[in-house]
Amino acid sequence: MPGPAANDDDDRIVIDLRQNPHGDNRKYVPLLQIVQTEAVNRPGRLFLVTDRQTFSARTLHSIDQTGNYGTSSGCIAYHRPMRLPFIPREEKFFDMFIDDAANMLSAARLLEQFFRNYGERERLAIQLRDIEHTGDSISHDIGHKLEATFVTPIDREDISVLISRLDDIVDLIEEVADTCILYGISAPTPVALQQAEIIVRQCEQLQSAIINLRHFKDLSAYWIEVHRLENEGDRIVRHAIAELFTHGQDPTDVIKWKDVYSLLEDAIDSCEDAANVIERIVVKHA
Repeated sequence: MPGPAANDDDDRIVIDLRQNPHGDNRKYVPLLQIVQTEAVNRPGRLFLVTDRQTFSARTLHSIDQTGNYGTSSGCIAYHRPMRLPFIPREEKFFDMFIDDAANMLSAARLLEQFFRNYGERERLAIQLRDIEHTGDSISHDIGHKLEATFVTPIDREDISVLISRLDDIVDLIEEVADTCILYGISAPTPVALQQAEIIVRQCEQLQSAIINLRHFKDLSAYWIEVHRLENEGDRIVRHAIAELFTHGQDPTDVIKWKDVYSLLEDAIDSCEDAANVIERIVVKHA
């Protein structure tokens, strides 16, 4: 433990004990002597970073969040109480993920309404823009919290990718509605409604997975269903695009609907991308 670690000018001292499963107990003596000094041993000053390998079955010291610690026979024992404030994982991220997923599902359901109540498309498109802006705000809040958090419940990269994938879904949903209005499409097709329904069902599965994500178990059924729905969506859109070119439709309408179908397919694919991220997170923490 270097001397500068106990300098009064330092606001916080962090001791990284990850990947430290065993060793010579006598090596701990200088560390324990330093952390018991008045310069270090005070609330909010000293933080320990640990992982599952920090303490092995041979470990002789165990320290809990209250500062109590126990020893086994034959170990170096220090009986002076020490306050060691472990850094907790910031669990609020999971609540923010849930908010983001709820916003995503709201967008998906509104898109279905958009096609079912096409006469109100202008009003519904405005509501979708509002939902998209809400999603951006949630994503920014999560990003800011990520920058300010020392220990995250899952890998930082996975947090960034997950919120990005959820944001992609909402962006594409909003773009579908905007494109329909921009292209002056007068009425939706049954295929467009079918695709919107698939997006809703995928988003319902994603939301359920995210609600239960903090437990890191029993989530496979959700991403399996998202993948199945993606395959169903692929089948529907391939058939629909083939139909556009086989019945002598107006070329302008063909171009319009091909674009809309492709955007809907992209949204369905983005749901699968989000499911893949959730699966990766669960596998890492299984």
